[in-house]
Amino acid sequence: MVIPSTVRRFPDSSFGYNHNLTSIVMPPSVDYIGEFLFQSSVSLVNVVLPTNITSIPDTAFSGCASLLSIDIPSAV
Repeated sequence: MVIPSTVRRFPDSSFGYNHNLTSIVMPPSVDYIGEFLFQSSVSLVNVVLPTNITSIPDTAFSGCASLLSIDIPSAV
């Protein structure tokens, strides 16, 4: 999934329990991701976070059993 460049924030649980989501690339415009963002998205394998992200909630990837790679910005 590719997110439009007009999106800036993802509130809590935006993609929670999404069993069809396998990959996501967030645009540079995103500067905030909420708690439990991808909670139990069991098919999620790859996530690319933008450089504007400076923190990742402890629970952002809770229950993502298939997750293989996350591109984490150096500012985190």
